[in-house]
Amino acid sequence: MRKWLALMLLCIILAGCSRQHDEDALDIMNHEYTDYSSNEFYNDYSDEVYVNFEQRVFIRINNERIAQGLEPLMWNDALADVARGHSSNMAQMSFFDFNCPSGLSPSDRITNANIPWRRTHTFIVRGNQLTPESISLDEDVLSDEFLTHVGIGFYHSAESRYERYITLEFISMPVRPSDEMIAMWEYLVLHLTNDYRASHGLLPLDWDGTLAHAARLHSADMAYNNFMDHEGSDGSSVGERVTRVGWTWQTVKEKGVFLKTCG
Repeated sequence: MRKWLALMLLCIILAGCSRQHDEDALDIMNHEYTDYSSNEFYNDYSDEVYVNFEQRVFIRINNERIAQGLEPLMWNDALADVARGHSSNMAQMSFFDFNCPSGLSPSDRITNANIPWRRTHTFIVRGNQLTPESISLDEDVLSDEFLTHVGIGFYHSAESRYERYITLEFISMPVRPSDEMIAMWEYLVLHLTNDYRASHGLLPLDWDGTLAHAARLHSADMAYNNFMDHEGSDGSSVGERVTRVGWTWQTVKEKGVFLKTCG
């Protein structure tokens, strides 16, 4: 019974993740962008040119991933803003590096933009005659089946030695399951816990919605702040978090588990 419930839940989670990737990616790929092949076009740096440059690189990446049998990546506007900011900084501050002069890494910049991620990958290119077609795409990106989203940022500066800069920010983004799926997962954990307790002659535990609320808040804190600990990001202990939600208690215990699914 326990194995059947666990297998059913895992199948639902995996099916939900695959469906979201397919639908979102297809929505992006259905957009059409003007085909400007002439390098002279990129001497006119209007907003249209910036967007066209970025989207042509985006389409190239996904065409090559699809040719390798991989899922196309989804465009992320917030991630593109991070990429544009880094391209602009490199051009205006005359440096070429993944890290900013202040020491901020790509993952720092993505985190500061409140973008949830599991893994990141950054690719930067510069050149006076740089075009979407001339960029040698990173093989690690083209073959990484776990990446889900990309944001691309192009910037031009006539005062800069290399003039044209582009940053590509890739992430694997956590996929949030539906509320129904979360409830099913929580029920399964309670069921398995009480099964184990029964096998050792112990009474079953009762479900408490208030305690569940405290537990969900701590899970969200760990997920969005990228850590795994009984102490919260605000320094709170288990007992303090339980007290916050209105419980008076004598003994309190907490069990945390990290489970990686959907890449």
